[in-house]
Amino acid sequence: MKKICSKCKIEKNLSEFSKCKHYKDNYHCWCKQCKKKYNKQWKIKNPEYKKVYDENNKEKNKEYRERTKDRITEIKEIYYKNNIVKILKYQQEYCKNNKEKLIKRRKIWNEENKEYKKEYSKKYYENNKEQIAERKKIYHENNKEHKKEYDKKYYNSKANYDTFALQISWDNNPIRNIDGYLQTKCTYCGKWYFPVVSSVQYRITALNGKASSDGTENRLYCSDECKQVCPIFHKKTWPKGFKNYSNVREVQPELRQMVFERDEYTCIKCGKNQDELTVPLHCHHIEGIVQNPIMSADIDICVTVCKICHKEIHQEDGCGYNDMKCKN
Repeated sequence: MKKICSKCKIEKNLSEFSKCKHYKDNYHCWCKQCKKKYNKQWKIKNPEYKKVYDENNKEKNKEYRERTKDRITEIKEIYYKNNIVKILKYQQEYCKNNKEKLIKRRKIWNEENKEYKKEYSKKYYENNKEQIAERKKIYHENNKEHKKEYDKKYYNSKANYDTFALQISWDNNPIRNIDGYLQTKCTYCGKWYFPVVSSVQYRITALNGKASSDGTENRLYCSDECKQVCPIFHKKTWPKGFKNYSNVREVQPELRQMVFERDEYTCIKCGKNQDELTVPLHCHHIEGIVQNPIMSADIDICVTVCKICHKEIHQEDGCGYNDMKCKN
C-alpha cells in the first residue's frame, strides 16, 4: 500500500507515515520526514511553549510515563539493536562538535552528585572486581609504552594538594596550597618550592616508617645541590665534598634558612641568585664561633655566600678552616 504526502506531494509506502486515528486510513496525511521538518521549525519559533506545557502538566506526564514504561523500554531495545551503527556515528559526531558543552555538563553533574557517584562506584567495584582486574591486565599489556610515558610525566609533575596534603602535613613539613598544587619548604635552604610527585611519595613512605634499605628519610629538597650539601641527607654527619673536621660545628638549620630568606637567596660576594648558580648556598659567620660563641646563632653576624665564594673567603689570612676550628 502506498499513499501521497499532502506536504511534499510524493507517493510513499505506508510505513513512512505515522499512524493517526483522525484519518480514515488511520495514517497521517504528512510523511514522517515532512512532519519532522515542520516540528523542528515550530520548536525554533516557539521555544517557551514546552517549558510552560511541562509545568502545567507535570502530573499527567508522570502518569503517562508510569503507564508506558514497559512499552518504551521494548521500543528502545528494538531500535538500538537495529540501529547500532547509526547511533555510534551520531554519538561520535556529537562528541566532536560539542566537547565544551559536555565537559561543562560533567563538571556540574559531578559537583551536584558527589555522594551518589561515590556510592555507585563502590557498588560497581564490589560487583565487578574480576571484570575490572581483567580489563586492567589487558590494557596494561596492550599499552606498555604509553604507560611508561604517562608515568614519567606524572611522577615528574607537580604534586596535587588535595591528594597529598593530609598525608604529608607533619610538623617538619610545612605546606601550603597554591592554585591546587602542594608547596613546601626545602629542608636545607628553607625556600618554598613545588615538589614532584615521586619525591612526595617517597617522603610519605618514610614518614610511615617504611624507609629505604640505606636508611634515607627521603626529605624534600628544592635541588640536587641542596640535597648533597645538607648534613641530614642520607644521615651523613659530613656532606659530600667536605673534609671530616671533627672540631667544626654545623650551622643550625633554622639560622641558615633565616639568613637565606633575608638575603633573598643571593650570594653577597658574586651577586648571583640560587637559580643562576650550579653550586649550593652556604651560611657564613662573619665572626667565627670560636671567637664569639655567644653570638653564634645571631642572624646579624651571618651572610649568604655560594660554595665557591665560601672557599675563597676561608683561604684568606686568619680565616682558614684550621684557624676557625674549635680547640678543646
